Amino acid sequence: MLHLGSGDVPAPDPRIISVDVLPTENVDVVAEAEALPFQTGSFDLVVSGAVFEHVFDPVGSAREARRVLKNGGRLRIDTAFLQSYHGYPGHYFNMTPQAVETFIVDDFILEYSGVPDSGTVLCSIVALFDRFLENLPAFQQRRLNAMPLKQALAEMRTDQTRGNPLLRDFPEHLHRAMAASFVVVARKPSDYDEGKHGGEGADTIRRDYYTARVAVMDRHAEVCFYAMRAKEFNAPDDEYPIPSLSDLLTIEVDMDLTNTWKCEEAIRTLTTRTATLTAMRDRWIGRYLRGKHSGTQKDSAGEPEAPTHPLSAGHAEQAERTQRGTFR
Repeated sequence: MLHLGSGDVPAPDPRIISVDVLPTENVDVVAEAEALPFQTGSFDLVVSGAVFEHVFDPVGSAREARRVLKNGGRLRIDTAFLQSYHGYPGHYFNMTPQAVETFIVDDFILEYSGVPDSGTVLCSIVALFDRFLENLPAFQQRRLNAMPLKQALAEMRTDQTRGNPLLRDFPEHLHRAMAASFVVVARKPSDYDEGKHGGEGADTIRRDYYTARVAVMDRHAEVCFYAMRAKEFNAPDDEYPIPSLSDLLTIEVDMDLTNTWKCEEAIRTLTTRTATLTAMRDRWIGRYLRGKHSGTQKDSAGEPEAPTHPLSAGHAEQAERTQRGTFR
């Protein structure tokens, strides 16, 4: 049996081969899902859960999973559909049920297609709402928690744009992570058809560039989150000034991704900015934890009150894990 994308999970049977992109204690083979280092027809069973949304080429990965199966072998793939962005090291594609059957099963015999208990509509709703709620200011959390469901939904339905007060302080990365849709606008370089783009390793470098952009957005969201929490415990607004995300993502006005050298320079710049944001995040975490342990929290009008929102303990635990480097 092949466990594809196993993570650091111990195999319960010595006949299981654990494969992952990251080298950990319980991984037998380190490999990309798009290029499995096994002969055709090697396994009776291929199992993968919560992996295909994270691979760069899910169709190619599915093709590889089918290739390494013996004739008569089975694959079992559980992958994301209505889940928000949760990338590490990346999150590229969620799949509809139609896409899973069309591209994962392809020309195999479909024996079962359905929703597991770990992926019900309630799982989607609860996960999305919990993530939304925990990133709101404490006073907004308390308001929504105290509202009847009908009233809370009405407040959201009234204005679903960024103009809704619920979204006033929502970090851009979380807007992107939980959006119903996403828009990009791109311009074709003036010399694109002259064959100057591409070259060996160009696709990988561009992928690394966009990964570095996401890392900046992710860290900036963490900085904003812990700054918001610290300010609820009387931290000064200007204690650790936070740069705007647009400034952090600006490399140059006309970034040319067909230029490998420029891509590499941009990656180094973005990586340095991520490191700076990490240090800033850790300072805000320290400020938040000191305020948390003092136990005095401000309400929306700036008056101190006892913390009552249900996620307070979770934030403190999350902050301490983040400082230890164990939280993503």
